[in-house]
Amino acid sequence: MLRRWITLSLLAGGSILLTAGGSTLLTAGGSALLTAGCAAPPAPTLTVDALFADPPPASPLPSHVRWTPLSKLSYVQDGTLWTFDPETGARADVLDWTAVPEARDYAWSPDEHAILIEGKHLFVFKDGTGRPLTSGPRRVHDAKWSPDGAWISFIRDHDIWIVPSGGGEERRVTEGGSESLLNGELDWVYPEELGIDTGYWWSPDAKRIAFLQLDESGVTEFPLVDHRPFEGRAERMRYPKAGGANPKPRVGIRALEGGSEWAVLPVQAEYVGRVQWNGAKLAIQTLNRRQNQLLVSDEAGRILYTEEGPEWVDLWEDLCFFDGRWAYSSDRSGFAQVYVDGQAATSGEWSAMRIVGGGAPLYFLGCEGDSLERHLYRWSGGRVERLTQESGWHDASVSPDGKWILDTWSRATRPPRMAVMRPDGTGRRLFAESVLSMTPVAPELIRVPAADGTRLKAWLYRPAASGRRPLIVHTYGGPGSRVVADRWHARSFLWHQLLVERGFVVALVDNRGSRGGGAMRAIHRRLGALEVMDLESAARHLKTLPGVDPDRVGLWGWSYGGYMTCLAMTKTKEFRAGIAVAPVTHWGFYDTIYTERYMERPQDNPEGYRESAPLEHAANLHGRLLLVHGLADDNVHWQNTERFVDELIKAGKAYELLVYPGQSHGIGARSSKLHLFHRMTEFFERNLAR
Repeated sequence: MLRRWITLSLLAGGSILLTAGGSTLLTAGGSALLTAGCAAPPAPTLTVDALFADPPPASPLPSHVRWTPLSKLSYVQDGTLWTFDPETGARADVLDWTAVPEARDYAWSPDEHAILIEGKHLFVFKDGTGRPLTSGPRRVHDAKWSPDGAWISFIRDHDIWIVPSGGGEERRVTEGGSESLLNGELDWVYPEELGIDTGYWWSPDAKRIAFLQLDESGVTEFPLVDHRPFEGRAERMRYPKAGGANPKPRVGIRALEGGSEWAVLPVQAEYVGRVQWNGAKLAIQTLNRRQNQLLVSDEAGRILYTEEGPEWVDLWEDLCFFDGRWAYSSDRSGFAQVYVDGQAATSGEWSAMRIVGGGAPLYFLGCEGDSLERHLYRWSGGRVERLTQESGWHDASVSPDGKWILDTWSRATRPPRMAVMRPDGTGRRLFAESVLSMTPVAPELIRVPAADGTRLKAWLYRPAASGRRPLIVHTYGGPGSRVVADRWHARSFLWHQLLVERGFVVALVDNRGSRGGGAMRAIHRRLGALEVMDLESAARHLKTLPGVDPDRVGLWGWSYGGYMTCLAMTKTKEFRAGIAVAPVTHWGFYDTIYTERYMERPQDNPEGYRESAPLEHAANLHGRLLLVHGLADDNVHWQNTERFVDELIKAGKAYELLVYPGQSHGIGARSSKLHLFHRMTEFFERNLAR
């Protein structure tokens, strides 16, 4: 059994309690960080059951962490909503989170005197007393305070509604919403592929609401079938498949006291990716269908900024306005740089990933050069300064008053720790920490050659066992998505540790397309081709390493990594066994926005789609393959695996299959995930361990 060796607890009032084996070792006030040196315990024997135990090997962090309007931190932990004062380290319990049925989110009023809780209905808590704002059988979602605190807005029945924050009559702000016409409500593909998280926006003066309208009447309806009920059940979701019709967007502006108007969108606008208020005006980001032209325009249709590229361009996800200026990050130079008023604020081989605090100074996250690390930087007066020093991966958010930064830090073998600090790095206080109750095996960074001589990065985990050992390669492979980074990968890391303890060598490999920036543009119109070449080259190199048995090499991945596994095992002979979880098997089955960004439409690139599809190469399957899919997957539909299996049967190829009823893309139910990782472990032991 896996046992907890050392426990660090965060107590109300900011105290820290360190215990071991049930005995208290040390307590300290919240104003200081706790440090202690002790001998590391013997590494426990890992089991799949232990990895999914309660409590888990890596203790959970608080949820719903965010800054309050007056620059405290609020969070949910142990069924209670708390606040944390970065100035003093004091913690205060605010309310019983479980008191609201189905509570799922909250928002502080602009003056921080009241809290809106979104559950099955909306509740406002003030002075310790809660009152419902909505009732009835119909659910609400995406609730917000107006900037002046007078109104609460929400989505119901596909329209925007408002209600006085002190209680009163509800008003419907938009009309005509339906299952195929969404006013202020998002569909499936927009948040999934454009990263947009809401469909309406209050004006700063609280007198108007801008909203996105999506007409889905022409979008394909795809069935998600559940055979578990006696009569069976089918849900039809609007899902725009590559080459098919997209939802038609419009941007409306509704005055609370007055009428409505529609923004003038550029003629070529296929997607509305961002809508922001810049004072009294709107800034609307649109992409054409090819996604190689980004336009920023106002509500009158005046083009403010343009960015174009030969392959594709990305939205300015972090566009911000401050002091009459504007800033965003873009990789148009071949490296992701930060731009202020259209001029590069950074230079060189950068990967500026996101602006996290707009204004003067400007805060952003980025990787310099070929680093495995990500750090927080500050741009001010033309100078760039790195603020975080600890090696590893940093995320950050800046408090509303600009006086504090929440730094979330992790490493490949170290789960996240959250601390607050001042912008100059002083005043650092521990806020929360995930503690790992085992001593992990650390990875070794190696370089493996790609087909063109590029040196690819890989993590290598070696077992203590001597002799030639089986190798398991893990990859994701999607554009700009790295697995080789000095950051915590909770889901896969602990299972990889189990495999290492059982005598497997484990390697995590990135391809050229995973690096992001200009380097990944070579994948345009031919997803999978470059990635499989790199994976094949990496496998050949890894087989030459001391302690690796070249005849016992496996591969596994999830989602795009599942796609990579299927494609590699039908286009190479380097892998003896593979596991593909929720794989795309033909890009024609996937959504418009993601697929066409890289592949264009099927009718414009038929050979690229054919060559990139594992099901087109099923007759060439080499080795043992385990396919895994959730039957309620609304992202990568079960259709992908079913069609691939059909082609394998026609070709007389053997395969193994695991299906999970009622489970979506992440196969999230604990019982299903526990079953899955038991079967995955058994599959590799059966096919590679001997």
